[in-house]
Amino acid sequence: MSHDNKIYVWQKTKDRRDKVMDGIMVKDYDRRQKDDPNYNDLERRSGDDRRSKKDEKIIMLVTENPDDERLVLGTFQKNNFVTKVVVARDGTEALDYLFGNGIYAARETIKMPCVIFLDLSLQKLDGLEVLKRLRNNERTDLLPVVAFTSSEDDRDLRNCYSLGVNSFIRKPSELSQFSEIIGHMGRYWLGLNESPPQEKEFMNKPIRVLIIEDSEDDALLLVRQLKKGGYNPTYDQVDTAEAMRKAFEKQTWDVILCDNSMPGFSAFDALDLYKEKRLDLPFIIVSGAIVYENAVAIMEAGAHDYILKNNLAELIPAIDRALCKTKNRQ
Repeated sequence: MSHDNKIYVWQKTKDRRDKVMDGIMVKDYDRRQKDDPNYNDLERRSGDDRRSKKDEKIIMLVTENPDDERLVLGTFQKNNFVTKVVVARDGTEALDYLFGNGIYAARETIKMPCVIFLDLSLQKLDGLEVLKRLRNNERTDLLPVVAFTSSEDDRDLRNCYSLGVNSFIRKPSELSQFSEIIGHMGRYWLGLNESPPQEKEFMNKPIRVLIIEDSEDDALLLVRQLKKGGYNPTYDQVDTAEAMRKAFEKQTWDVILCDNSMPGFSAFDALDLYKEKRLDLPFIIVSGAIVYENAVAIMEAGAHDYILKNNLAELIPAIDRALCKTKNRQ
């Protein structure tokens, strides 16, 4: 398999048109950005195409080595282990998939792999740094991770276990032996091991939300969406500068959701008050409609993200991304 600029998903299923590459069924997703000089405008898949069924088990493989990729995928296919394998060719791509960033912004991040096979020999972002970031984020700190490497340096072993790896494999020189090891690992992690209940872990998670909105019905829709996404919100609704100031004095907040258009009090006014307080928390615009120029202007003014009211499915991913960036920044 050529080491090109794509991320592959192998899916063993009869009702999808998967392509065969070197005898392995794969479905490819163009992951190139438009600023990539090699970008040739291939179709960009929507987030819906990458979403998994609730009862579907996912394995993630993170490796830059095309031979290891082919061997692992071939072993999984031969043993009929899983319905889906997500392959990331570098650490940054793996984190984008897990945290719902980049082209995975629309992915349902509540659905996580049951195990991650992580190659430590990554150039762009090494495996130890990927493991560290997973363990430092509450959404991924319990994800089972199996690290593998051809290095004989015992420091890799110690560092992995100090960072919370679940298993460590040294790659043997014989590919057949490595394939046998992967087969054993697949049978254990998919057939015997019980992974953390990712979908239940974040139900009723407390969050304090300041909603800047003149419509009570729209505010209740946001609250309902937060509850649907696993949060247990404490919220206050305001629609004037004075009420917003009082809300800041009343308590601290985790996130601000602000309507773009309100009589006598605009999102830009709310942003000015927000910046006046020197707050470091996500400020997300929730708009019924917004033209591109206004969206650009409000992001340049300091908003962290914006979503449309007719697409509230994007609310939870937007909040998760913003909170994760805020936490990492702090």
